[in-house]
Amino acid sequence: MNFLYCFDENYNIQGYLSIYSLLENVDNKISIYIIHKDPKSFEKYKKKIVNHPKAGLIKIHKFEKNINFPNLEEAHVSEATYYRLFVTDHIAKDVGHLIYLDADTVVINKVSEDLNNMVEKLRKSNLTIAAKTEEELSVNTKRLNMKSNKYFNAGVMVIDYEKWIKDSLSKKLISRLKELESKILFWDQDVLNSFFDGVYLELDNVYNFKIDVDDMKQKQVEKEDAKIVHYVGKSKPWTVRGSVKPNSKFYQNLYDQLFYLPFHISNNWKRQAYDDLISYSKSGVLKNLNNSFGFVISVIYFLLKKRAK
Repeated sequence: MNFLYCFDENYNIQGYLSIYSLLENVDNKISIYIIHKDPKSFEKYKKKIVNHPKAGLIKIHKFEKNINFPNLEEAHVSEATYYRLFVTDHIAKDVGHLIYLDADTVVINKVSEDLNNMVEKLRKSNLTIAAKTEEELSVNTKRLNMKSNKYFNAGVMVIDYEKWIKDSLSKKLISRLKELESKILFWDQDVLNSFFDGVYLELDNVYNFKIDVDDMKQKQVEKEDAKIVHYVGKSKPWTVRGSVKPNSKFYQNLYDQLFYLPFHISNNWKRQAYDDLISYSKSGVLKNLNNSFGFVISVIYFLLKKRAK
Protein backbone atom coordinates (compact mmCIF):
# COMPACT_ATOMS: atom_id res chain seq x y z
CA MET A 1 0.00 0.00 0.00
CA ASN A 2 1.04 3.57 -0.69
CA PHE A 3 0.38 6.39 1.76
CA LEU A 4 0.63 10.14 1.33
CA TYR A 5 1.20 12.87 3.93
CA CYS A 6 1.53 16.62 3.40
CA PHE A 7 2.84 18.82 6.20
CA ASP A 8 5.55 21.31 7.16
CA GLU A 9 7.94 21.87 10.08
CA ASN A 10 5.06 23.01 12.31
CA TYR A 11 3.65 19.48 12.18
CA ASN A 12 6.86 17.42 12.22
CA ILE A 13 6.16 15.72 15.55
CA GLN A 14 2.48 15.20 14.74
CA GLY A 15 3.39 13.76 11.34
CA TYR A 16 5.96 11.46 12.91
CA LEU A 17 3.48 10.16 15.48
CA SER A 18 0.82 9.57 12.81
CA ILE A 19 3.26 7.70 10.57
CA TYR A 20 4.53 5.59 13.47
CA SER A 21 0.96 4.69 14.48
CA LEU A 22 0.28 3.68 10.88
CA LEU A 23 3.38 1.46 10.71
CA GLU A 24 2.31 -0.24 13.94
CA ASN A 25 -1.06 -1.16 12.41
CA VAL A 26 -0.26 -2.60 8.97
CA ASP A 27 0.45 -6.22 8.12
CA ASN A 28 3.14 -5.76 5.49
CA LYS A 29 5.69 -3.19 4.43
CA ILE A 30 4.21 0.01 3.02
CA SER A 31 5.45 2.96 0.98
CA ILE A 32 5.09 6.43 2.46
CA TYR A 33 5.35 9.63 0.44
CA ILE A 34 5.62 12.99 2.18
CA ILE A 35 5.30 16.39 0.52
CA HIS A 36 7.08 18.83 2.84
CA LYS A 37 8.18 22.46 2.76
CA ASP A 38 11.48 21.78 4.52
CA PRO A 39 12.47 18.09 4.33
CA LYS A 40 15.69 18.70 6.25
CA SER A 41 13.68 19.66 9.33
CA PHE A 42 12.05 16.21 9.29
CA GLU A 43 15.27 14.26 8.74
CA LYS A 44 15.75 13.15 12.36
CA TYR A 45 12.22 11.70 12.41
CA LYS A 46 12.69 10.03 9.05
CA LYS A 47 15.73 8.20 10.45
CA LYS A 48 13.52 6.71 13.14
CA ILE A 49 10.79 5.74 10.68
CA VAL A 50 13.02 3.93 8.18
CA ASN A 51 14.17 1.52 10.90
CA HIS A 52 10.63 0.29 11.52
CA PRO A 53 10.12 -3.29 10.25
CA LYS A 54 6.99 -2.26 8.30
CA ALA A 55 8.67 0.69 6.57
CA GLY A 56 9.30 0.12 2.88
CA LEU A 57 9.98 3.09 0.64
CA ILE A 58 10.02 6.38 2.58
CA LYS A 59 10.35 9.34 0.24
CA ILE A 60 10.14 13.04 1.08
CA HIS A 61 9.44 15.52 -1.71
CA LYS A 62 10.22 19.21 -1.26
CA PHE A 63 7.38 21.62 -2.04
CA GLU A 64 9.08 24.54 -3.73
CA LYS A 65 6.26 26.62 -5.18
CA ASN A 66 5.77 30.09 -3.76
CA ILE A 67 2.01 30.59 -3.74
CA ASN A 68 -0.17 32.88 -1.67
CA PHE A 69 -2.81 30.33 -0.64
CA PRO A 70 -6.21 31.66 0.50
CA ASN A 71 -7.65 31.88 4.03
CA LEU A 72 -4.54 31.05 6.06
CA GLU A 73 -4.28 34.20 8.19
CA GLU A 74 -4.94 33.31 11.85
CA ALA A 75 -5.84 29.75 10.75
CA HIS A 76 -4.97 26.64 12.76
CA VAL A 77 -3.66 25.03 9.57
CA SER A 78 -0.66 25.93 7.41
CA GLU A 79 -0.23 26.16 3.65
CA ALA A 80 0.76 22.48 3.64
CA THR A 81 -2.94 21.60 3.62
CA TYR A 82 -2.94 22.61 -0.06
CA TYR A 83 0.09 20.55 -1.09
CA ARG A 84 -1.83 17.44 -2.13
CA LEU A 85 -3.47 19.39 -4.95
CA PHE A 86 0.01 19.38 -6.52
CA VAL A 87 0.60 15.66 -5.98
CA THR A 88 1.41 14.91 -9.63
CA ASP A 89 4.36 17.32 -9.44
CA HIS A 90 5.96 15.05 -6.86
CA ILE A 91 4.71 11.46 -6.98
CA ALA A 92 5.64 9.10 -9.85
CA LYS A 93 2.89 8.13 -12.29
CA ASP A 94 3.27 4.38 -11.73
CA VAL A 95 2.29 4.43 -8.04
CA GLY A 96 -1.26 3.27 -8.83
CA HIS A 97 -3.05 4.33 -5.66
CA LEU A 98 -2.51 6.64 -2.69
CA ILE A 99 -4.09 6.66 0.74
CA TYR A 100 -3.90 10.19 2.08
CA LEU A 101 -3.78 10.86 5.84
CA ASP A 102 -3.71 14.22 7.59
CA ALA A 103 -0.87 14.65 10.08
CA ASP A 104 -3.44 15.06 12.87
CA THR A 105 -4.62 11.46 12.52
CA VAL A 106 -3.65 8.54 14.75
CA VAL A 107 -4.10 4.94 13.62
CA ILE A 108 -5.29 2.91 16.60
CA ASN A 109 -6.25 -0.48 15.09
CA LYS A 110 -5.25 -2.73 12.20
CA VAL A 111 -6.14 -1.26 8.80
CA SER A 112 -4.48 -3.34 6.06
CA GLU A 113 -7.29 -5.68 5.03
CA ASP A 114 -10.07 -3.11 4.80
CA LEU A 115 -7.95 -0.43 3.11
CA ASN A 116 -6.68 -2.96 0.56
CA ASN A 117 -10.30 -3.90 -0.16
CA MET A 118 -11.22 -0.22 -0.55
CA VAL A 119 -8.34 0.34 -2.98
CA GLU A 120 -9.54 -2.61 -5.08
CA LYS A 121 -13.19 -1.53 -4.91
CA LEU A 122 -12.23 1.95 -6.06
CA ARG A 123 -10.10 0.56 -8.89
CA LYS A 124 -13.02 -1.47 -10.22
CA SER A 125 -15.41 1.50 -10.07
CA ASN A 126 -15.61 4.58 -12.25
CA LEU A 127 -14.82 6.78 -9.22
CA THR A 128 -11.52 8.40 -8.35
CA ILE A 129 -11.62 8.92 -4.59
CA ALA A 130 -13.15 7.48 -1.44
CA ALA A 131 -13.89 9.75 1.51
CA LYS A 132 -16.21 10.07 4.49
CA THR A 133 -19.23 12.33 4.18
CA GLU A 134 -19.24 14.83 7.04
CA GLU A 135 -23.00 15.20 7.00
CA GLU A 136 -25.61 16.72 4.76
CA LEU A 137 -23.97 20.13 4.97
CA SER A 138 -26.13 22.37 2.84
CA VAL A 139 -24.45 25.49 4.23
CA ASN A 140 -21.14 24.45 2.67
CA THR A 141 -22.54 23.00 -0.53
CA LYS A 142 -24.58 26.16 -1.13
CA ARG A 143 -21.58 28.36 -0.42
CA LEU A 144 -19.62 26.45 -3.05
CA ASN A 145 -22.52 26.35 -5.53
CA MET A 146 -22.49 22.55 -5.56
CA LYS A 147 -25.24 20.45 -7.11
CA SER A 148 -24.89 17.76 -4.45
CA ASN A 149 -25.59 18.33 -0.76
CA LYS A 150 -22.87 15.87 0.23
CA TYR A 151 -19.71 17.38 1.71
CA PHE A 152 -16.82 15.10 2.73
CA ASN A 153 -14.01 15.45 5.22
CA ALA A 154 -10.70 15.28 3.36
CA GLY A 155 -8.53 14.21 6.32
CA VAL A 156 -8.52 10.61 5.10
CA MET A 157 -8.87 9.83 1.39
CA VAL A 158 -8.27 6.79 -0.80
CA ILE A 159 -7.17 7.91 -4.26
CA ASP A 160 -7.10 5.97 -7.51
CA TYR A 161 -3.94 7.72 -8.65
CA GLU A 162 -4.03 6.16 -12.11
CA LYS A 163 -7.40 7.82 -12.80
CA TRP A 164 -6.22 11.02 -11.12
CA ILE A 165 -3.33 11.28 -13.57
CA LYS A 166 -5.34 10.17 -16.60
CA ASP A 167 -7.92 12.90 -15.94
CA SER A 168 -5.27 15.58 -15.18
CA LEU A 169 -6.96 16.24 -11.84
CA SER A 170 -4.13 18.23 -10.26
CA LYS A 171 -4.30 20.76 -13.08
CA LYS A 172 -8.11 20.94 -12.83
CA LEU A 173 -8.06 21.26 -9.03
CA ILE A 174 -5.54 24.10 -9.15
CA SER A 175 -7.81 25.89 -11.63
CA ARG A 176 -10.75 25.33 -9.29
CA LEU A 177 -8.68 26.73 -6.42
CA LYS A 178 -8.21 29.97 -8.34
CA GLU A 179 -11.91 30.14 -9.21
CA LEU A 180 -13.01 29.64 -5.60
CA GLU A 181 -10.42 31.78 -3.88
CA SER A 182 -12.81 34.33 -2.33
CA LYS A 183 -15.28 31.61 -1.19
CA ILE A 184 -12.80 29.29 0.50
CA LEU A 185 -13.29 28.65 4.21
CA PHE A 186 -12.01 25.09 4.65
CA TRP A 187 -8.95 25.28 2.46
CA ASP A 188 -8.20 22.41 0.04
CA GLN A 189 -11.19 20.50 1.42
CA ASP A 190 -13.47 23.10 -0.17
CA VAL A 191 -11.62 22.77 -3.47
CA LEU A 192 -11.92 18.98 -3.47
CA ASN A 193 -15.61 19.03 -2.55
CA SER A 194 -16.43 21.65 -5.14
CA PHE A 195 -14.71 19.64 -7.84
CA PHE A 196 -15.98 16.14 -7.03
CA ASP A 197 -19.44 17.48 -6.07
CA GLY A 198 -20.71 14.39 -4.27
CA VAL A 199 -19.25 11.89 -6.75
CA TYR A 200 -17.07 9.66 -4.59
CA LEU A 201 -17.05 6.29 -2.84
CA GLU A 202 -18.16 6.39 0.78
CA LEU A 203 -15.48 5.64 3.36
CA ASP A 204 -16.59 4.03 6.61
CA ASN A 205 -16.64 6.27 9.65
CA VAL A 206 -14.09 4.11 11.51
CA TYR A 207 -11.42 5.23 9.03
CA ASN A 208 -11.98 8.92 9.68
CA PHE A 209 -13.39 9.02 13.18
CA LYS A 210 -13.51 12.69 14.04
CA ILE A 211 -12.58 13.83 17.53
CA ASP A 212 -13.19 17.43 18.52
CA VAL A 213 -11.68 17.75 21.97
CA ASP A 214 -13.72 20.92 22.57
CA ASP A 215 -17.01 19.15 21.87
CA MET A 216 -18.53 18.62 25.31
CA LYS A 217 -21.28 16.45 23.81
CA GLN A 218 -18.89 13.91 22.31
CA LYS A 219 -18.58 10.79 24.42
CA GLN A 220 -15.25 9.43 25.52
CA VAL A 221 -13.88 7.50 22.56
CA GLU A 222 -12.60 3.97 23.18
CA LYS A 223 -10.09 2.01 21.12
CA GLU A 224 -12.75 -0.32 19.71
CA ASP A 225 -14.76 2.63 18.32
CA ALA A 226 -12.39 3.45 15.47
CA LYS A 227 -9.41 2.45 13.37
CA ILE A 228 -8.16 5.93 12.49
CA VAL A 229 -8.99 8.89 14.73
CA HIS A 230 -8.83 12.37 13.25
CA TYR A 231 -8.39 15.36 15.54
CA VAL A 232 -10.44 18.19 14.05
CA GLY A 233 -11.08 21.76 15.20
CA LYS A 234 -8.80 24.42 16.63
CA SER A 235 -8.05 22.79 19.98
CA LYS A 236 -5.77 19.90 19.09
CA PRO A 237 -4.50 17.34 21.62
CA TRP A 238 -1.13 19.12 21.69
CA THR A 239 -2.59 22.53 22.61
CA VAL A 240 -2.86 23.47 26.26
CA ARG A 241 -6.65 23.59 26.02
CA GLY A 242 -6.91 20.27 24.21
CA SER A 243 -4.21 18.24 25.91
CA VAL A 244 -6.11 17.83 29.18
CA LYS A 245 -9.26 16.50 27.47
CA PRO A 246 -9.90 12.73 27.81
CA ASN A 247 -10.08 12.11 24.04
CA SER A 248 -6.56 13.46 23.58
CA LYS A 249 -5.31 10.19 25.06
CA PHE A 250 -4.55 8.47 21.73
CA TYR A 251 -2.16 11.23 20.76
CA GLN A 252 -0.63 11.98 24.15
CA ASN A 253 -0.15 8.30 25.06
CA LEU A 254 1.68 7.73 21.79
CA TYR A 255 3.84 10.78 22.42
CA ASP A 256 4.70 9.46 25.88
CA GLN A 257 5.58 6.07 24.35
CA LEU A 258 7.98 7.55 21.79
CA PHE A 259 9.45 10.53 23.63
CA TYR A 260 9.20 9.37 27.27
CA LEU A 261 7.51 12.63 28.19
CA PRO A 262 3.97 12.92 29.60
CA PHE A 263 2.70 15.78 27.41
CA HIS A 264 3.41 17.26 24.02
CA ILE A 265 2.53 20.95 24.08
CA SER A 266 2.72 23.02 20.93
CA ASN A 267 0.64 26.00 19.92
CA ASN A 268 0.78 28.69 17.25
CA TRP A 269 -0.25 31.27 19.83
CA LYS A 270 1.82 31.34 23.02
CA ARG A 271 -0.45 33.98 24.55
CA GLN A 272 -3.38 31.59 24.19
CA ALA A 273 -1.34 28.80 25.80
CA TYR A 274 -0.48 31.06 28.73
CA ASP A 275 -4.09 32.17 29.18
CA ASP A 276 -5.33 28.57 29.10
CA LEU A 277 -2.77 27.52 31.72
CA ILE A 278 -3.86 30.34 34.05
CA SER A 279 -7.52 29.49 33.44
CA TYR A 280 -6.95 25.81 34.29
CA SER A 281 -5.03 26.77 37.42
CA LYS A 282 -7.85 28.99 38.67
CA SER A 283 -10.67 26.60 37.76
CA GLY A 284 -9.17 23.60 39.52
CA VAL A 285 -8.75 21.51 36.35
CA LEU A 286 -5.13 20.80 37.24
CA LYS A 287 -6.12 19.22 40.55
CA ASN A 288 -8.00 16.46 38.72
CA LEU A 289 -5.32 15.89 36.11
CA ASN A 290 -3.00 12.89 36.26
CA ASN A 291 0.58 14.16 36.48
CA SER A 292 -0.44 17.81 36.75
CA PHE A 293 3.16 18.70 37.63
CA GLY A 294 4.39 17.17 34.36
CA PHE A 295 1.70 19.09 32.49
CA VAL A 296 2.71 22.45 34.01
CA ILE A 297 6.39 21.79 33.31
CA SER A 298 5.57 20.87 29.69
CA VAL A 299 3.61 24.09 29.20
CA ILE A 300 6.29 26.26 30.80
CA TYR A 301 8.96 24.60 28.65
CA PHE A 302 6.90 25.35 25.55
CA LEU A 303 6.37 28.99 26.59
CA LEU A 304 10.08 29.53 27.19
CA LYS A 305 11.54 27.81 24.15
CA LYS A 306 12.13 29.59 20.86
CA ARG A 307 10.11 28.57 17.84
CA ALA A 308 11.99 25.91 15.88
CA LYS A 309 13.29 26.99 12.49
